[in-house]
Amino acid sequence: MTSAIEKRIFRSMKNYQDRIYKILSSADIDVDTNGLPLSYILLLRLKQSFDSIPILMRKGYFIESNSICRIILEQLAYSIAIHDKSYDEIDKYR
Repeated sequence: MTSAIEKRIFRSMKNYQDRIYKILSSADIDVDTNGLPLSYILLLRLKQSFDSIPILMRKGYFIESNSICRIILEQLAYSIAIHDKSYDEIDKYR
């Protein structure tokens, strides 16, 4: 049984996920000059991360859910860091 707080968390996560995809789908991507395409690909992976959190929480794996949240933040930070960089600059982040 899902509690009210879990429903609020799931709904909030879904809203953020929808907003990210809306922004990405409207982006004008120039594949030759910057890292936006790579950033876009990294952000597409977030869907699975977001989808896994409610499953883990329903099963009582709250610490594991916290770890996934950290991975999401790291993916977002990396995507933001490289979105306006050239491919040569992105290699420095490895």
